[in-house]
Amino acid sequence: MNKIAYGALWSLLILAAPLYPQKGFMLGGAIGYYTASLDEINQGLLAVQDEETFIQETNGGFIATGSVLYNFSSRVTGRLNISSWTDQAAGRRSTITEDISIVNRVTLIPVLVGLQFFLNNENNDIRPYVGGSAGMVLIRNNIQVSYFSLGRDPIASSTTASGRDFMAYPFFGFQLRGSETIRLFIEGGYNFSNYSVINTDIVTGKKSQDSVSLNGFSVHTGFQVSL
Repeated sequence: MNKIAYGALWSLLILAAPLYPQKGFMLGGAIGYYTASLDEINQGLLAVQDEETFIQETNGGFIATGSVLYNFSSRVTGRLNISSWTDQAAGRRSTITEDISIVNRVTLIPVLVGLQFFLNNENNDIRPYVGGSAGMVLIRNNIQVSYFSLGRDPIASSTTASGRDFMAYPFFGFQLRGSETIRLFIEGGYNFSNYSVINTDIVTGKKSQDSVSLNGFSVHTGFQVSL
């Protein structure tokens, strides 16, 4: 093959390169809202609610996420997401003879690996996608209790427990072209997980174990940058 043929072949490959799947790493960041209500914690407080009791329920909160992504092809992207989310439940009952306060604060750090599949090609400015992730959620649970009653010594305690459990996250979203290296996206999904917590009655000392649901919808918006 002569030099003219080689030159023509290389020119064709260079011109056609943008049409081929672009592989490579991307970094991303997002903020969103996660609706996990931690039902068992809420029920424990609501069970003792009366007209003299203040109750603050868990009802979701903001979640922050960092991502590392790898484009295996123009339609398939692998991703590692690490997120952070915190919520709390609180209750206080105060009378002339008694005052009790409980704050249950939960912090979650999901570490999830997954794939997302684009439903159209990379030449489109708006690209819908679906996918799923699974992995481990790290859990930190802190319970602060203070109790005062006439004729008894005050009681104050703070207990922290850590654990981990499995979490699954199916999702769908839309990726928007911002520039040649920046992509914007909005994504929604549902988290499946739960964990066990041991409760101790501060008066009787009796222990009980409950399963706390982490199930809930989440929605995120953010950006991704090619490296």
